[in-house]
Amino acid sequence: MAKKSFLVDIDLNKNQMLNQKIQNLATSPTLTAGDAGFIYYNTADAKLYVWTGSAWKTFPYVHPNHSGDVTSAGDGAQTIANSAVTNAKMANMAANTIKGNNTGSAAAPIDLTVLQVLIMLADTDVTLGGAGAVNTKISSQLAVKTYVDNLVAGVNSLISGALVNKGGYDAATNTPLLDATPIAGIKNGWTYVVTVAGTFFTTGVAIGDMIIANQDSPTLESHWTVVNKNIPDIVSASETAQGIIELATQSEVNTGTDATRAVTPATLTQKLGAAAKTYSAAFGNGTLTSFVFTHGLITREVIVSVYNTTTFEEVQCEVYITSTTTVTVSVNVAPTTNQYTVNIIGR
Repeated sequence: MAKKSFLVDIDLNKNQMLNQKIQNLATSPTLTAGDAGFIYYNTADAKLYVWTGSAWKTFPYVHPNHSGDVTSAGDGAQTIANSAVTNAKMANMAANTIKGNNTGSAAAPIDLTVLQVLIMLADTDVTLGGAGAVNTKISSQLAVKTYVDNLVAGVNSLISGALVNKGGYDAATNTPLLDATPIAGIKNGWTYVVTVAGTFFTTGVAIGDMIIANQDSPTLESHWTVVNKNIPDIVSASETAQGIIELATQSEVNTGTDATRAVTPATLTQKLGAAAKTYSAAFGNGTLTSFVFTHGLITREVIVSVYNTTTFEEVQCEVYITSTTTVTVSVNVAPTTNQYTVNIIGR
């Protein structure tokens, strides 16, 4: 019987499948857990069968009734009997938990009173416990704040005089105010990076230079250290000067009129490949189910086809024309190494 292979699901968008015939088999096929939902018509006993992932069930399947603490009538809603879920039926809880176990060991949970919870939490601690800290006491807000304040004070004392980046300095406008009645609160080690060239007190400074305070509340030029970057400014590259160059986008390469940006091998390949108007590549690695092909045809007006690399049988995949240079092909099951080949033809 002639057939066409599909590597993806078929979405009919809620339309009917007319004159359909379920697959006829004399015996049940061998399936795996991942094949749940497979349906066929058994020609030997004239019944429909559905694979649950572990067993074959005839259709329609009738769910049995259940009784006990959890009851149900056929496929109706399941009901848990009143008082059926007791503390004894709950899993054991970890030792010393608030949720109903104050025995000090693993046990079935019980309902604790407020007093029992308070006893388990024990007294609060106003000192964070010091060397004798334990897991059964809760520290007060004041204890935590005092501890953090002392820790921060200790850190501040350790970093006194260390370089602290305070941001940029506009030497043309003296912003922030540093060299004429400087702003209050400047500390030893505060560092500023020149963002606009100019003069600092009597010293010329360039973009990238650093100005470092040598003491608290500096007021004189001698209270500061100026560190020159001693690196010339990097200019944009041109046909007559070395410097920074920007890479051209694919659109700029395709246009071919930009004389200040550089062409990369990738953009050049796509530009040169656009004239060919065809692209072909084998795909599959046993892992991926989605593949992006950069064809470089510079158009969305493309025809995409996929075939089995060995048998040359055309197969159906999910295809997205994602841009003027790329196509995405997706399948449900990861193909083996180079199992399929994609052909892309542009106009």
